[in-house]
Amino acid sequence: MTSRTWLASLVLLVGCAPSEPLGPPVTPSAFCPQLARVICDADDDCCEATSEDPDCVDTETVACAETLGQLLEDPRVLYVPERAGAYLERLRADAAECFATPTADVRLAFEGTLELGESCTPPSVDDVPTTRDLFIAAAACGEDACRAHLDLGGHLDARCERREAAGTDACSHPFDCGTGEYCNLAAGWRAGDWGRCQPTQGEGWACTRDAECASAFCDAGRCTTRTGLAQCLVVAYPDLVLSTDPVLFLRLGERSGRSANDASSNATHGSYAEPVERVEGALSGSDDRAISLSGMGGSVSVAEIEALSTEEVTLELFVSIPEMGGGPIAMLLGEDGEFLRLDAEGRTLRASVPGMPGEGMMEGAPLALASADGALTEGFHHVALVVSGRDARLYLDGAEVSTVTGAGDLPARAALRLGLEPNEDPMMTRSLTGSLDEVALYRAALEPSVLTAHVAAARDGETRRDSFVYAWAR
Repeated sequence: MTSRTWLASLVLLVGCAPSEPLGPPVTPSAFCPQLARVICDADDDCCEATSEDPDCVDTETVACAETLGQLLEDPRVLYVPERAGAYLERLRADAAECFATPTADVRLAFEGTLELGESCTPPSVDDVPTTRDLFIAAAACGEDACRAHLDLGGHLDARCERREAAGTDACSHPFDCGTGEYCNLAAGWRAGDWGRCQPTQGEGWACTRDAECASAFCDAGRCTTRTGLAQCLVVAYPDLVLSTDPVLFLRLGERSGRSANDASSNATHGSYAEPVERVEGALSGSDDRAISLSGMGGSVSVAEIEALSTEEVTLELFVSIPEMGGGPIAMLLGEDGEFLRLDAEGRTLRASVPGMPGEGMMEGAPLALASADGALTEGFHHVALVVSGRDARLYLDGAEVSTVTGAGDLPARAALRLGLEPNEDPMMTRSLTGSLDEVALYRAALEPSVLTAHVAAARDGETRRDSFVYAWAR
């Protein structure tokens, strides 16, 4: 028996709190294989297009070991075999229903050993810990919160602190809050920012992300019940986008007609203005089409998009620019005018957002972001512009190429224009020469890992991803 297993057994001898569920003991070496079997069986039973991977259990066992390895080895956290058994029993029951209801947190299998007031500061680079390290630090505090403060020198210093009632309890990161609560911080967490733990909302309540809902599922801006397993292991690009709950998803694959159909559940359709040519799309292995604009006034527009977040937004699309092409790619127009903007000058990608008023800056003055010259090489590229609070980041093919702080307020509703920048003087109207595909708009700041997964799915036709059980590690 290893020292860690012995310590875990000691915890059981001393006794767990009555509220802690217990089940048949599962040894540490058996935990990942059993977890992998639950995940793979659910994928076979619940997903319409399963990979039928004969090595699924082996693959997921490795993924489990890699993901939970730090948690299993952290000296501040004890693995408890009976609690692990209870967790797996709950997971099997939920899998039988295709995870239509929220499942238990994997921390149920572990026991935090830190006392109130002890340091739970996670390892970090420039005082920015990974999501995984924050999760482990929170697990180390057990039923208490691991609140991350900044010390007098401005460095991260986290301590185990008692949780208070929801609505009054301060949270410094998403794992500070207890069961049935969420932290209302923006998705882009930063040390020194604080939010409040809020009760999760019931079905029908307005939401911007899954964590706000008791069902752990936010669809079209409302908390609702999942109808099935929304996190299949193998997923095609369109399904991957839809699982991230876009407020608008224009696939631009229509073979004819004037309507650009919205594939999201919001049915906020757009319209084409000719000339528009249909060409081969950006997704590998798909016969879906894209649109090509010749610089002669063709465009796509959506008149009004409702219920955008006033704190976070992401615009993503695929663009292909010919050697001598370029022009306006996309503009998100708020109630007071232009907000987000993507341009191509030759093969250089440019983006801008309006700034906050400050010294030497008028309110609404643009803050420009730009990639390196020549970044838009031949073929389709994935482009994303992510705004969270005052930060705006530009991504090209999943990699961040530029960032700026000082963005202005986000619009609650907006219009979207693709490929055209009109002017009162027709001679000054600018049009795009290039191709566009798979345009999506979100009321959230997508994490880099999500953008990377989108790029991989487009390149390979589909992508295999970790189970949602490991969502905290992404």
